[in-house]
Amino acid sequence: ANASVRASIEAVEAYEAALKLSAQDEPPATVTEYDDAGEPSEVDNPDHAAWVAAGELVENVSAETLELAQKRAGTWVEPEEDDELV
Repeated sequence: ANASVRASIEAVEAYEAALKLSAQDEPPATVTEYDDAGEPSEVDNPDHAAWVAAGELVENVSAETLELAQKRAGTWVEPEEDDELV
């Protein structure tokens, strides 16, 4: 049971971090790096890859993780019994 709770907490914390990162402006997809001779080259920007991954995590969050995150943030509203599921 403890392992399950820890996994749920880790999922919520990852979701919260992804929300913060994905809300930032999109970083450039590439950056310029210079070799030892001072020659420039364009390389993939790891910040951009992390930003994309964060957006994907937010888009694909499970209902359980979303509910737990909302409860943790104090924004979860318990559905009424007579509410229709859409």
